[in-house]
Amino acid sequence: MKKLFIIILLFPFLTLAQSVTIDPSSSTSGILEVKSNSKGVIPARMSSAERRDIPNPAEGMIVYDTTQKAMYVYSGNQYKKLIAEEESIVIDGIKDGPIASNNQYVIIGDPTFNYNTGRSTLLKLNSSNEWVIEAYLQATDAAAGARFGSAVDIAGNRIAVGASSAGGKGAVYIFEILNGTWVQRSKLTASNGVAGDYFGSSLDLENSGVAIGAPGVVSAPLNITGRVYYFSRTTIQGNSIWFQSIIEAPNPNIDKNFGAKVVMKDVNLYIGAPESYAGRGITYLFERVNGIFTGTHLFYDSDNNPNGKIGRALAISDSLVVIGLSNVNYNEVEGYTFVYSKSGNTTIILNPEIQGGFFPKALSAYRSNILALHGKNIYQNDLFLVSNEEQKNTYIRKINANTFGHYSVTENFTINNKFIFYFLSDLISSEKLFYTKY
Repeated sequence: MKKLFIIILLFPFLTLAQSVTIDPSSSTSGILEVKSNSKGVIPARMSSAERRDIPNPAEGMIVYDTTQKAMYVYSGNQYKKLIAEEESIVIDGIKDGPIASNNQYVIIGDPTFNYNTGRSTLLKLNSSNEWVIEAYLQATDAAAGARFGSAVDIAGNRIAVGASSAGGKGAVYIFEILNGTWVQRSKLTASNGVAGDYFGSSLDLENSGVAIGAPGVVSAPLNITGRVYYFSRTTIQGNSIWFQSIIEAPNPNIDKNFGAKVVMKDVNLYIGAPESYAGRGITYLFERVNGIFTGTHLFYDSDNNPNGKIGRALAISDSLVVIGLSNVNYNEVEGYTFVYSKSGNTTIILNPEIQGGFFPKALSAYRSNILALHGKNIYQNDLFLVSNEEQKNTYIRKINANTFGHYSVTENFTINNKFIFYFLSDLISSEKLFYTKY
């Protein structure tokens, strides 16, 4: 009765001093109602660390996180961020394809355009906070069958576009802004390339260079081993000069499709070989010291599950490396998304909204935010946004086909500082690019 007595005493004080009325709710379903036309209700406020240190949080507990500037509710086994569901905006006329973004631009590849000649579409954020088409990029030596747009990336005011079949071997084109216009400045090819290498089918661009996958390279008898190239960049009299390094697969008789996926941050280069070890897959970490790449770590499934395809889904940000593990075993489908921090610690996303019969098909990351596409098949894909602040995975939002009728989320999506970009397809002919704030 002591607590009830104190509350009763506070009511008239609040009513008189702050023009706020607190009384039993007039609603048939409410127990308490707060009325005011000039004041608000302030919940408990605390930092992320303080919120996570609350012992035995009760289900339904709500706090305001001053670190994240957002409300959180405890759902019984984890905190969920409360956000307004932002409207998804569609951009018509852009075909589903490889996509990458920074805070100002989005680049989308269309390798099948005009008899597989290919082109890439560049979007820019305008002053009205809308994404509009800025330019269409094409190679100066465009040719049918080159598949320009097989892979794309952007870093600062520089864009890399892969053409995995250009000249039969593949090439990567570098675009830069010159007098306000995007122009082709360089064309990169492998010094030892041959037909069928698919050089440029994967890539990761940084300000200092670009990592390029050639997963079709045959370097062992009857084995499509793959190879990765790194082109470092230096500037001489305003022109970019590129120097090639070659990273060979550590186990050419076992590794397969080495370079199918490449992601790089600073001196760390992660290379996926998802078909290695009879489809189990493996991901290698190489570190670049004094211009030389040395293998330091490898990531594999210790349970040796068939068709794990580790290295198929990879993503990297300033603070995280995200690696997907699929396991398709007869009629059972399961998978995990491993999250590695810069400090080397590892956690696994065990959120029931993500796990439980689904496997990761593709990943993207920005700072502590992770986008993971999970699904059982092409008809059942869900896109999850998860925050990994201080290595604590918090489910934020799900985008799925059910929201838009018969459409399915595709494997091409990206995230930047404010927006998520993703494609929906009806699996027959219609594809749409959407973006939404998060």
